[in-house]
Amino acid sequence: VFTSLYKTSSSSLFAQASTPLRDNLAITSGIRFEKWQSDYSDSNLINGKSNENLFGGKLALELTTDTENLLFASLTRGYKAGGFNSEVNLPSEDFRQFDTEYQWNYEVGAKLYSPSGVLTNSITAFYADRKDLQLKSSTYDESQNKWIEFVTNAGAGYSYGVEWEVTWQPQESLRIASSLGLLKTKITKHDNSDPDAFNLKDREVAHAPEYSFATSVQYDLTKNLTATLELEGKDSFYYSDSHNFQSQAYKLVNARLAYQANGFQLTAYINNATDKDYGVRGFYGWDADPRAGDGFDEESFQQLGAPKVIGLSVRADF
Repeated sequence: VFTSLYKTSSSSLFAQASTPLRDNLAITSGIRFEKWQSDYSDSNLINGKSNENLFGGKLALELTTDTENLLFASLTRGYKAGGFNSEVNLPSEDFRQFDTEYQWNYEVGAKLYSPSGVLTNSITAFYADRKDLQLKSSTYDESQNKWIEFVTNAGAGYSYGVEWEVTWQPQESLRIASSLGLLKTKITKHDNSDPDAFNLKDREVAHAPEYSFATSVQYDLTKNLTATLELEGKDSFYYSDSHNFQSQAYKLVNARLAYQANGFQLTAYINNATDKDYGVRGFYGWDADPRAGDGFDEESFQQLGAPKVIGLSVRADF
């Protein structure tokens, strides 16, 4: 019988101030201090403790124009506390404990409104500098014929991109909304005590498509009946930080017809209307096919997203 005990304790202090520099210009500053403690032990005699002082903060400058448009720039520092890997057969005891990850974020952006109010734009450009990245890794244990998964600090990396959202309402009954995300990531340093292990240096991080988008058109057929058509998609991405197997880019079509009255809403919907096959998770580099026997020795395996789904939902608000 396996037993384990993981205790955590966190106490923090946060302060924030907004200071007007003039009528339409203000600066926001904040700081966070956190005392983080954790203690892990289990019946396999694996144990570990951590006691950290964590610091984060924010500095933002916001300009509001006479037409209520907003321009901003910000600098923030965030963190994700470290922890422990409880697996017995790690490739090295150096992986037993992983450190806190820190990230500096730089952003500039704007929220813009058309004079008539029918068009709204929100756009943000960002750059993130990451230190001691916490990445999920794995190694194959031949003696147990299974994969050992653990979290490790990769070293350093960065990401940058643009996020854009626009809403257009040309008439009261019609609303069109679109969003677009562009993203570039790179792991610039990958520390690993095993020289034969998979190395991520100069590669993108997992589950980070270079583009993603969504567009929806909503039309009010009557006062109570609304029809919505959606198109969403994303670029290919790496499935894991343990291998280079990638998904395929894909686009999905969804539709809804909703009737709402007296606090009740009845919705008929169809998701993935074209019944598109698309991967959400994948493995590569060994006999990955879960079926046994001759002919089932594929070196790659994908878990697919939901197929075409047709349904009916009812909601009541009290």
